Parts: sequence; structure tokens; C-alpha cells
Amino acid sequence: MQGDGLRGSVRQILEFNGTRSSLKTSGHLKSCTQAAVAGAYGRARAGELEEIKLSSALDGSSFEVDMGRSTPHLETSDQQQALLDNKQILPLHRTRLARFQAILEEGHAAAGITILFSVVMGLVLGFAVPTDKNLPEGYDRASSILGWTYFACWWAGWYPQLIKNYLRKTVVGISFDFSIYNFIGFLCYSTFNCMLFFEPATRRAYRRLHEGVNSAVRINDVAFSLHCVFASFLGLVQIVMYEKGGQKVSRVCLIACTVTGGVCLFYLSGVIFSLQHFSALGFLYLLSYIKLVFTIVKYLPQMWLNHKRRSTSGWNVSNALTDMSGGLFSLSQQILDAYALKDMSILTGDVVKSALGLVSILYCAVLAGQHYFMYHDDTEKLGHLEEGELPGGEEGPLLSGQQARERIRQGSLDAQAVL
Repeated sequence: MQGDGLRGSVRQILEFNGTRSSLKTSGHLKSCTQAAVAGAYGRARAGELEEIKLSSALDGSSFEVDMGRSTPHLETSDQQQALLDNKQILPLHRTRLARFQAILEEGHAAAGITILFSVVMGLVLGFAVPTDKNLPEGYDRASSILGWTYFACWWAGWYPQLIKNYLRKTVVGISFDFSIYNFIGFLCYSTFNCMLFFEPATRRAYRRLHEGVNSAVRINDVAFSLHCVFASFLGLVQIVMYEKGGQKVSRVCLIACTVTGGVCLFYLSGVIFSLQHFSALGFLYLLSYIKLVFTIVKYLPQMWLNHKRRSTSGWNVSNALTDMSGGLFSLSQQILDAYALKDMSILTGDVVKSALGLVSILYCAVLAGQHYFMYHDDTEKLGHLEEGELPGGEEGPLLSGQQARERIRQGSLDAQAVL
């Protein structure tokens, strides 16, 4: 960004949004890395900027440069100090919105609230909604409570991330492959659930295949899968609308989606033309297996992105914590149903539902480990920068705010090169 128009009464606002920063100057908006933002202090020193205000969405604090002060230090949220060439950063008030966003950044806090809400919602719906009369008395009510609790966990677990994206106006840190696999997988799974729950001919075909045993699909499964289609679609809309930070959909994901679409069209054609070995129930099982495969692989791109960035910033850990909780409740419901009916086909007849719970527990445990142990970098604190393009177009691991400012002062990081 050039220095034209920056003198006089111009006010430059730098908003730390968690992954990238918005640089607003005379109505112009440009995305820049937080390392580059640190270079604005040098421009302020040179007199190009009259006033700078820095608001942190990471911890809810705001800071401003007071041009009339000469105390050479930066007062950050964690009281770390750094020399800033005769400029003073002063803390301002916190807004309600910033405090709310700070809660979202504390993913475990958001997850705790979500899980508590889910348990309460599960109890209410478990007693309010009619139970499965195929289950013995007492077991039917317990199964209903477990089912609606897992539904509530997986339902509410979407929103901390969606709200966080909305507040930050960026999707940097979220794997686009993960989001696409999620949408396609749940589209397949909701079709499978709706047909087995609502379509009489499909239910009869299922009973013939499983020696008279009814499908394990419950109304909460239908509600859950339809809601996930809606929520995952919202996530894709955010990817289209918000700052991407140079992230793209991988070629592997594009190939996988193309092959999946081709296989579905091929099998559906066989069903339409009544070819041998092709059936409507078989097509539904194909959709369920697609969901199973996508469930197994969808977390891998997010894990790889976290590893490549050496950070989980931008991604909300509440996703993992609520997914694990939902998986535990889902598996518990199936095990309870199988025990009550003395029928293990409840676990084997709906492989996708069983796998959803198990895979969610295993993968989300790894993601939580990345956040809390492997790449724990205190990204909630203002003094830490997010990943972005360094001069030369190379990507690198995160620099702390102290490291970036030190490199700028030493001349090894040219902030103007990336502004």
C-alpha cells in the first residue's frame, strides 16, 4: 500500500481478526499479515500516520498509539513489553461483542457451554418426544435421551465455528477440503436416513435383507443429518464470501468429488433401468459408504493444515470437543439398543452410524491434542501473530509478536514488502 493520502487527518485502523488483519485507510481495505501490521508503527514514527487504533478480537482488548507520548514500550494483554520507537500503546475499553468473541476463541469454554446445553436439550426432548416402542420399557426412554443428546451435541457444535468465521470475516485456518467432504458426506447420509425412515418400500427391503429386523435409523438421526447439510452449506458459503488468505481446494479433493459423482450416477442409472444387481436399497448403501469414507478422510486435511501452519488458530477446538461428546452419546445409544433387544445387527446394520461415533472420537482426540499440546501457541493473546505470506511469497510457521517486531527493528523483515 502506498503512502499517498496517509498524511493529515487520515486515521488508520488495524483490526486483528485472529488469522489475518484488515488494514483500513481512507476507505480502502486491504488484507495483510499481522507481521506486516507491525510495520505500521515505523510509518507512524516517520509521520505518515497521525493516529493508529489497534483492536484485538483475540482477547477483546483495544489499543491505540498516542502520538503525544514518548514512553518506548508496548503494553499488551499479557503485559509483555517491546520497544516501539517513542510510541505508547494504551489499552481501551472492551466491548460486549469482543468479550463474546473472546469466549469463542477459548474453544473449550464454548464447548463446555455447548455440551451443557446439549445435555439439557437431550433430557427435554428425550422426555417430550415419543419413544421407540420396539424397545423394552425404560430402555426406550434412556435410548431417546441419549439419541437427542448426541443430536444436540452435533447440532450445536457447528455454530461456534460459524459465528467465529462471521465475526472475523475470514476462513483462514479452516481446511476447505474438510468443509467440502463434510457437505457431500452429510448430503449422502441425510438421503440414506430419510429414505430408510420415511419410505415404506425401502423399509420393507431393509427388513427382508436383515431377517425382519427394523432399521436402526431414528427420528433424531434424520433431524441431525438434515441439519448438518444446512450447517455445512453455510460453511461453504462463508468460504466463498470471506477472506481466504490464499488457501485453495486441493486437487485431491476435486478428483475425489468427481469420482464420487461419477460412481453415484453410474449406480443410479443401473437402478433406473432395472439392471441386475442394482437396487434402490443398494444405492442407499452406496451413499452410506460414501459418507463413511468421507468421514474417515475428512479430518486429515484439517490435521495437515494445522501441522503445516504449526498452529490451530482460525479453527475452533470446540468442534473437536463437541464431536467427541456427540460420538460417545451416539455409540452409547446404539450399544444400549443392541443390549436391550439382544441384537448385534443394530451395530452392524447401520455401519455408518457406528463409524460416525467411533471416528469422531478418535480423530477429534487427535485434533484436540494438536490444539492443546502439539501446536499450543497462545493464539488467544494479542502478542502472537498468525501465519501469512512472508516476503518472497513463502509460508512459514507463526511468529510471536515480539519476534516479528524484533525482526522489523533489525531489518530482517521488511513490513512494507507485504503491505
